[in-house]
Amino acid sequence: MRSLGDIPHRLQTQDDRLLVLVLATSAHRRDQLRDCVTQEAPDCHVHMVDSYLDAMAQAPYLPMHLLILDMSMDNLLVPAFERFLSRAAPQARLHVFDDAQDPPYSPVHAAAGLAEPLSLVSLRSAVRGFASVLREQRAG
Repeated sequence: MRSLGDIPHRLQTQDDRLLVLVLATSAHRRDQLRDCVTQEAPDCHVHMVDSYLDAMAQAPYLPMHLLILDMSMDNLLVPAFERFLSRAAPQARLHVFDDAQDPPYSPVHAAAGLAEPLSLVSLRSAVRGFASVLREQRAG
């Protein structure tokens, strides 16, 4: 993945687009999370990282952003990572994506009116909420 020096300068300064940093190691999961984010906030810039160290190196230098953490990476590090962000990158908003409790998706879920697993519903809600707050701050 890219280092901090490789991040385009516009991400380190003000930009009209929303910034979402996705921390995931699996290519499939990165695609899934990126697709979900771009569907909810098509005007955002999604930046992918594949390690806690990359995210920790970049988050303090980025403007207000939403950091999506894939819980399947290593859930033991999540509390320490949250503490780090609260001190070093208070402008970062964290959403922990955890689909471990999602039941296997099946036609029964669709029949019950569930269009997708609850973890994705929660992620979509977090992205919409972040986008709304950031747009209000920029407008006001």
